[in-house]
Amino acid sequence: MAKQYNKTIFVGNLGKDPEMRYVPSGKPVTEFTVASHDQYPNAEGEIVKTTTWYKCTAWGKKAELINQYFRSGDPIHIEGKLKPDPNGRPAIWTRQDGSPAADYEVTVLEFYFLPRADKNESA
Repeated sequence: MAKQYNKTIFVGNLGKDPEMRYVPSGKPVTEFTVASHDQYPNAEGEIVKTTTWYKCTAWGKKAELINQYFRSGDPIHIEGKLKPDPNGRPAIWTRQDGSPAADYEVTVLEFYFLPRADKNESA
């Protein structure tokens, strides 16, 4: 039987500062969110913009580095493993307004620094 493989790759920006803590064994873990943006023309030619949010978890040295070097808004390239719910799907939940939502949870396998946009540059 072939070995199963689960890997996702995406580029986005941190939604807020990473939060690091230590588990009882002393191993560091950092949690953070990343927003990945996409756009495409619909049938009428209008540009549709979408954002996908990922809840990311990094362990060990990766956790320490992400916590040390990344802040809200910073770009990041993530390679990770999707963490499904017990049924193999994203975590499904209901927002306060009653609309459905899904969380894509990712365990970070690798990450890469990307150049930051110069905030002093005019567009």
